[in-house]
Amino acid sequence: MAVATTGCAVKVEVKLVNENLAHARGGEVVLYRRPDSQRWQARFKLKDMQWRRTATKHVNLQYAAQTACEAYDRARFLFDENIPIASKRFDAAANLAVEELNKQLAAKVGKSVYKDYVTVINKYLIPFFGRYNINSIGYEEMQAFGVWREKKLGRKPAASTVTTHISAMNRVFDVALERGWVVRAQIGVCYKLGGKWLCVKKECKVEMKKIIPLIALMFIQTTMRYAHIEQEQVSRKAVNVINNFNTKQLTPTDQ
Repeated sequence: MAVATTGCAVKVEVKLVNENLAHARGGEVVLYRRPDSQRWQARFKLKDMQWRRTATKHVNLQYAAQTACEAYDRARFLFDENIPIASKRFDAAANLAVEELNKQLAAKVGKSVYKDYVTVINKYLIPFFGRYNINSIGYEEMQAFGVWREKKLGRKPAASTVTTHISAMNRVFDVALERGWVVRAQIGVCYKLGGKWLCVKKECKVEMKKIIPLIALMFIQTTMRYAHIEQEQVSRKAVNVINNFNTKQLTPTDQ
């Protein structure tokens, strides 16, 4: 069944799948209604194949389709220009991440470590990053967080604690990515080498022969405690490599 908007400058064709599901733009834009609402929601994927969701605020399917397609076109443009599709504070994404984790735990499909993620997000991440825009968190903010966390703990955190905090942070970024509040290129990959946080931005591309030694080094670090090797001897060169990487002094691959 095809439905077209009327009285509008742009004609939108909609295929009604069932009373609560419809497709526009040949299926690229999906409209749906939740059981507890008559208003249509919309979702669509961009080039990164991540779902983006938006509320059309319309009960009328035709108006909802037009609003959803406008949002889709706007999102495609912003994505291609590496501009965040929406700007949200960290605490907005963090609260949604906590909600999703708790739902999975309640449904008994979540891992036991999800409880730790919830605790970390509420006790450490939101108090420190809460007022930051999700797309503004980078190397300096992570460094400042490390100092703040150490003061809060009263000691240097164990490696396992740091790993849990990183995983919890990634859960928040996943929520922001899914909703288009940040683009993937804005999120840095953080490694802890030589006692320092080093963030490598994902939009920088270098030859794999320069990355493989860093991956090997991270593996070495996990077993460092079992060997009589000074960590600084192993990681000094990697620190220099990554610092050069961050300043784009390494030769990038062809785009």
